[in-house]
Amino acid sequence: MSAASDLDEFKVKRESVFDFAQKPQVMRAGDRVTIAFETKGLCDVTVAIEDGNGKIVRHLACGVLGPNAPEPFQKNAKQQSIIWDSKNDKGEYVEDRERLTVRVSLGLKAQFERTLNWEPKKRAANDKRQGGLHRGGAGGRVRLRQRPEHRPPAPL
Repeated sequence: MSAASDLDEFKVKRESVFDFAQKPQVMRAGDRVTIAFETKGLCDVTVAIEDGNGKIVRHLACGVLGPNAPEPFQKNAKQQSIIWDSKNDKGEYVEDRERLTVRVSLGLKAQFERTLNWEPKKRAANDKRQGGLHRGGAGGRVRLRQRPEHRPPAPL
């Protein structure tokens, strides 16, 4: 058995069928919104709520359907039903739900596009007044120092 075939065992099993067997349907009951759909294959699915400008206000679900489907997807099922609690990603209730759109996308696969905020000529800072990595004396240990004006956010 080759090393390449060993790695195939750990890959996510997805089918290259990106069509709906049943188009998405939206049903409301008070603050609860149920989104139901069925795919023709066990493929990548993303469910999001968008405002009138196309900006995503709530990421509901994203992943590959099948035996390892992430919550809130049902495992080993092409037919899915997801409940939205009328809250945005911050956990706040969305007031103007009439202007929102449910988007169910099939066949989206994450892939590397580019590296952000990387400069090949920058080095770790050696000056204690700057943030960056500093050598910790004997043993060559490295510790991360933080700039005084940059403080981590307070816990909630």
